[in-house]
Amino acid sequence: MDKSQEYNSGVYDTYGEAVSKCKAILDDFLESAYQPGDTAETLYSTYVHYGETPIIWGDNLGDFDSNDYARLRCREIVKLHQPRIKKFIRDIDNE
Repeated sequence: MDKSQEYNSGVYDTYGEAVSKCKAILDDFLESAYQPGDTAETLYSTYVHYGETPIIWGDNLGDFDSNDYARLRCREIVKLHQPRIKKFIRDIDNE
């Protein structure tokens, strides 16, 4: 990891708050990086190459894994967008 790229996004009172912030960072990136036609694999690859990897530091930490969460969200985001793309294609075909 390139230390010059690190930054502190805040100090949180609870582990749950820190996890919520990590998820928000990942969700924001993945939603903005998604391109029509992306598969979960291509979206995840984009994240691995260009996205931030949030890390929680502290005592008594849980088991949040940003990569596992990113993989899950990639599948969900692609699935969410697929019906919209299919409808758009049907609408174009019917013009």
